[in-house]
Amino acid sequence: MLILNDKNMGINAKEIKFLGYVDEKILSLLKNKEMYPMEIAKVLRMNEQTIYYHIKKLSKMKIIKPTRKIFVGGIKATYFSLSSDAFFFKVREFKRIIKIPQKLPKILKGIIENGNLISKIVVGSPISHGDFGTFSRDIESVSDLSLFIGSFLEVPNIATIRDTMVKNIKQNLIIVGGPRVNGIMKKMNSKLPIFFDKNWKIVSTLSGKTYSGDNIGIIMNIENPFIKKNRVLIVSGKSHRGTKSSIISLIKHFEKIGEKNKFSKKYIAHVVRGMDKDYDGIIDDVEILE
Repeated sequence: MLILNDKNMGINAKEIKFLGYVDEKILSLLKNKEMYPMEIAKVLRMNEQTIYYHIKKLSKMKIIKPTRKIFVGGIKATYFSLSSDAFFFKVREFKRIIKIPQKLPKILKGIIENGNLISKIVVGSPISHGDFGTFSRDIESVSDLSLFIGSFLEVPNIATIRDTMVKNIKQNLIIVGGPRVNGIMKKMNSKLPIFFDKNWKIVSTLSGKTYSGDNIGIIMNIENPFIKKNRVLIVSGKSHRGTKSSIISLIKHFEKIGEKNKFSKKYIAHVVRGMDKDYDGIIDDVEILE
């Protein structure tokens, strides 16, 4: 753990103890002027040894520092002051923040227009439904997707709807999840250039390849198969892990997946594989397979 101050300097602290009531009182006094322990004890009307204990603790944490020493009544006293004007605690490594460009990525063509979301996000119902009696676990991924899309909107007004509530599949749509958990994806599946076969393997008509694995996903922006004037953005996988892989590819690699498939000059459609780069059991990046 590190304590970082307002000068962006990291201070190693092997044993961090959380600040308590007395610590806060001492810091409140020292924010105004430097003081020595006996003086602080008198102001707070507390036992001097108690104040010494907390002064030692705060010094070890390098939140306060000694400034000068004087003799008071024949006894050497050390003045203390805050070592910085501001602190915050860093308890884990920061994640890299991706700068979102002002220009709308190609992958969101027909999904956002003039800073407005003109599509509905369709996610599978979390209740058992459909021919397979399955339920969706994509809610967490939808939150990440919504935050990403919201960064391109003038007013973050994002509409999310369950697949069981969709009456019009000919509109602009963002379809989240595979055909086992999302009924709208099931209706479109056979009409897509990259689709799921009866064994839930991903088949690409563009490359002629077949892919399997829970962490494999597809992402594409194509004409709505039921009405060409509208678009659908599909972020889908065999399981919620595959769907999450697709959403991560959208967030982290939106420029690459905005290009046409290398096996086709017609479709923005890709197959991705989720990866766990930091060995914590969570998908955090993707490999674009095609």
